[in-house]
Amino acid sequence: MQICRQGNGHYLSGINNQDFFFAEKSVKLITDGCSSGSFSEVGTRLFCQLFSTLETRFEVDKFEENVKEVFARICALTGEDSGEAFSNFIIDNMLFTIIACFELEDRFIVKFIGDGYIITVNAENLVSFIRLNYGKAPPYYSYNMIQTNTYPSELGFKTFEFSKSDFKKVGIASDGVAPIAEKRISESFDDFFLGKKSIYTPEGIIKANHSSFYDDVTILF
Repeated sequence: MQICRQGNGHYLSGINNQDFFFAEKSVKLITDGCSSGSFSEVGTRLFCQLFSTLETRFEVDKFEENVKEVFARICALTGEDSGEAFSNFIIDNMLFTIIACFELEDRFIVKFIGDGYIITVNAENLVSFIRLNYGKAPPYYSYNMIQTNTYPSELGFKTFEFSKSDFKKVGIASDGVAPIAEKRISESFDDFFLGKKSIYTPEGIIKANHSSFYDDVTILF
């Protein structure tokens, strides 16, 4: 399942879809831009496009090194590495959540910095949502590149591991999936996550309930 839709609140406010994603073989990656960033959708798209070109993109042990490399490539476009213009570039373009899910032979590994959701199906076919939440000021990787009072200490990725003996499937989603996770819409998504047939499509349900989805919603499962 690959869904990336603009939230109704962003549509009404004239804000572009600030989510983006990359999915290939054993890796899923979501970038979710900060709503207050002037051009967050630029950063999320550049990041995914450049990440997709890396030879080691499927290697979970190389992930954080790869993130650092991609940010360095993007920031090199400014021709600077400090100063007011550089800080403004980061604030306008590069504040976004990063969530990655790697499928290995015996387990799933999720690495993230920022907010969003992990979606799991366990061995008993029970669907669960794990919320990754930091309130109104989630940590973003790019805070490490500028002076900020929000997070003065260096920020790093956090990691979850899910053994395949306990979990059949693991996916990820941006925080715009909250109406589904919190069951604020009448239709259940569980059948889609369990691979069951339905007369509806996931995209159709989101579209039919568009007023409930203020934020952009991205699901990779």
